[in-house]
Amino acid sequence: MKHFLHTILSVMTAWSLHAQFSPGDLASSHKQLEGIQQCTQCHDLGKKIDDARCLDCHTLIKTRIANNKGFHGSTETKNKACIECHHDHLGRDYAMIQWKPSREKFDHKQTGYILEGKHQTTQCEVCHKEAFIKDNAVRARTGDGLLLNKTFLGLSQDCRSCHFDEHRDQFDQCLNCHDFNDWKKSSDKIFDHNKSKYPLTGLHTKVSCKKCHTSVADPRQKADHKTDETYFKYRPLQFANCTPCHADPHQNRFGQDCQKCHLTVSWKQIKNALFDHRQTRYPLEGLHITVRCEKCHQPDTKKAAVYKNMNFSNCTDCHTDAHAGQLTQRSDQGRCETCHDVNGFRPSRFTISMHATESSYPLIGAHEKTDCNKCHIKANASEFLRRTGIRPRVDSAHVILKFKEKTCQSCHIDIHRGQFADKLKSNDCDICHKTTTWKDIVFDHQKNSDFKLIGKHEKTPCEKCHPLVDVDTEIKRTLYKPIPTYCEHCHNDIHEGQFAEYKTMTPSHPKTDCAKCHSNDAFKPAIFDHEKQSQFPLTGAHIKVECAKCHIRARITSDTLNVVYKPISTECAACHPDQHEGVFQQR
Repeated sequence: MKHFLHTILSVMTAWSLHAQFSPGDLASSHKQLEGIQQCTQCHDLGKKIDDARCLDCHTLIKTRIANNKGFHGSTETKNKACIECHHDHLGRDYAMIQWKPSREKFDHKQTGYILEGKHQTTQCEVCHKEAFIKDNAVRARTGDGLLLNKTFLGLSQDCRSCHFDEHRDQFDQCLNCHDFNDWKKSSDKIFDHNKSKYPLTGLHTKVSCKKCHTSVADPRQKADHKTDETYFKYRPLQFANCTPCHADPHQNRFGQDCQKCHLTVSWKQIKNALFDHRQTRYPLEGLHITVRCEKCHQPDTKKAAVYKNMNFSNCTDCHTDAHAGQLTQRSDQGRCETCHDVNGFRPSRFTISMHATESSYPLIGAHEKTDCNKCHIKANASEFLRRTGIRPRVDSAHVILKFKEKTCQSCHIDIHRGQFADKLKSNDCDICHKTTTWKDIVFDHQKNSDFKLIGKHEKTPCEKCHPLVDVDTEIKRTLYKPIPTYCEHCHNDIHEGQFAEYKTMTPSHPKTDCAKCHSNDAFKPAIFDHEKQSQFPLTGAHIKVECAKCHIRARITSDTLNVVYKPISTECAACHPDQHEGVFQQR
């Protein structure tokens, strides 16, 4: 009985002492330290809690503080006492980590890892979970009561510690290509292919990534990640030459160093500066240097390009006969080199002197300065090409070099509109014209016309007699024939019909014989013979009288004053006053 009472008193005394010395139950994580005999695990007698005692147990934190890492190793936190943030003796269910102001508003920058982009909106437990703890030192403390699903320790800043490596260890640093905002969209903005071992140039800059970086099967599937069975292969890739990606259309005839001839700007654009065509059997000269390769090596795009065993001894091996066979009868069978060279199809090398010796029409005078295409015009060659079966590779028109006729009118329009049709038939334009210039006239009026020029007619400008008239066109032409040769056709009858009796009828018009009084040398003085050609011979003092004394000016048939020659009275009184006042009128 005494022993039982002693036991009861001992228990009650111990409980009383515990209640007196302990302010409350420890948190569940410290419950193993409960009891009076355990107090000195955390407390020094007569002193406050020593941080060193805390760190004796929390060695992971102690190490981080020593290395200035993490939240506890930051300058702001490491100088604080543990109990400023972590309180105990507040019951088993008390959370010893108190977030101020809250866990959601915690400044993650204090941990040494700044949350950026989508990390800012991610819930803590998405990252802070047991599966992502890679630190072996942390995982080893599970036997000491460390709960991996509660701790914030043990995570790595390596992206792959939380995210599945879609590239399967092809790269070391995710941030070289990606950012925290959008994993898929950021790569094109951040990744600079020019900093890789294969900078992109020319058309490579426009090629989709998938064209070169193809999808391959992943032999290492991981059960803890849901991922595609394939991934894009970025490296290692072969790029020492082009054939790992491009087929060799030349079938290794020129080796594998494609860059000797080709540019990344365009496969069809050849490095003429590097490819030396002079080393071939056909060195390129003149305009051939600027011709695109495919024009000669692949004229038919439906067929494969040809680079060897090509014919090139004649121009027509590549070029269509632009003259449509007109020159095949020449002694040289129309070889192109006679007139052309590789510097250009135009101008022709066929010279003026060659035109005299190698054609049937020597050029003289203005013809020497005339552009070739003025005479050698284009004619449609479609029919010729159709008959020969030649695929047109030149202008669909050929230049006429052979002419059926070599007359003036075969090139020149008859500006006289048929006035000299008889001359044109015999190609006698040179009766009037020379080849030096059209306007340099050699016409001999005395020999080649029915109207000989005499006297003042010789000095009269041609246009005075040959006016501009309408000749069936909108443009006026010079009238040369038919032109009547009687005087009145060109000259007005200033005598107003006084000499009508001198007119004789011609088939088309009455003709006055003006030559009875006038000559071709001058209209004045007249050659009229008063003795022979009038009914009033001049005698005595009449011989010395001025003509105008008898032949006065008067209006005859018009309002113009003209000299009156006839009829004039031969009576004396018609001109002289009657000094006898009619005494002799009866006699």
